[in-house]
Amino acid sequence: MPLRCSSYNASAAAARCSTPPSVSSPPTVPSSCATARPRCSSANLSPAEIETYLRLDKPYDCAASARSESLGPALLQSMRSDDPTALIGLPLIAVCDMLRASGFDVLARAARSA
Repeated sequence: MPLRCSSYNASAAAARCSTPPSVSSPPTVPSSCATARPRCSSANLSPAEIETYLRLDKPYDCAASARSESLGPALLQSMRSDDPTALIGLPLIAVCDMLRASGFDVLARAARSA
C-alpha cells in the first residue's frame, strides 16, 4: 500500500498524498478499495528552520519528510483529511468501513481478542 505524494517544496508548499488501501473479501462479497487524500500545507520557513527540524526529528521515513506528530506541526500551516490516520500512513477509518462492508465486525473481533 504505497503512500504517494506530489512534488513537495519544504517551505510554503502543499503536499497531496494518496493512500489507496483495499480489502479482499470471500468470493461471495465484492472486494473494496478506497483512496484517502490528505492535504498538508507547510508554513513559510527559512532554510535554517527546516534544517533544524530535519536534524532534530529525523523524519526520513515519512512522506515528504513531514510528520503529523512530534515536531512536524511546527512546519505546517494546515493539515486536512477526512481520515486523519491517513496522514500517518494507513487510513484506518477507510479500512474499517471496507471491513464492515465485507461483513467483518472489527469491534466484535477485538472483544474476542481482549
